[in-house]
Amino acid sequence: MKIRDFPYDTQTCLIWFAPWVYPVSQVLPVIEPPTSAVSMELAGNSEWEIVSFVPFERFSNSSDGETYKELNFALTIKRNHVYYIAVMIIPTFVITTLCLLGIFSPFNNKAEREEKVSLGLTTLLTISVILNIVATEMPKASKLPLLGEWIEEQRYDKFQEDLWSEIFDSIDLVCLVVLEVANVILSALLML
Repeated sequence: MKIRDFPYDTQTCLIWFAPWVYPVSQVLPVIEPPTSAVSMELAGNSEWEIVSFVPFERFSNSSDGETYKELNFALTIKRNHVYYIAVMIIPTFVITTLCLLGIFSPFNNKAEREEKVSLGLTTLLTISVILNIVATEMPKASKLPLLGEWIEEQRYDKFQEDLWSEIFDSIDLVCLVVLEVANVILSALLML
């Protein structure tokens, strides 16, 4: 399954039917179009929508000179993305926005932020529940979808930003200590 464009992916499934034991001279499988009395309706499910169902025939020759016939069907299905947007993307956006608004807004008339820790823990718990839903609903594959690659890139950029911030904070602290020591030494020298 190719899930690079998840949840906007389209899959094509090839199905082969062939009597490999019997050549065309003994069994000739045929694809017949449905009659007017019998209508062939394709029904999907809540996760997939059927885009097309194309039958075709293929002949192959064996080494013994016999001809064999295959009936092939190409089923193309498209994932319904509305569920994933409603369950994964919109709640994550709302919770993250709430978290950011909670950090920068005062909670009482005195401009004190007493409920920040409570709001932060609640949003952290909510995001962990949403991530659990995402982990169970996302299809498993060896390669990440584009959405997962973007999230990984954002995490890597945040890691680099935090790393540089820590390095510069350490440099600032060292410079501050050196300046304080220099200030104490100069003060001591001036008092002499």
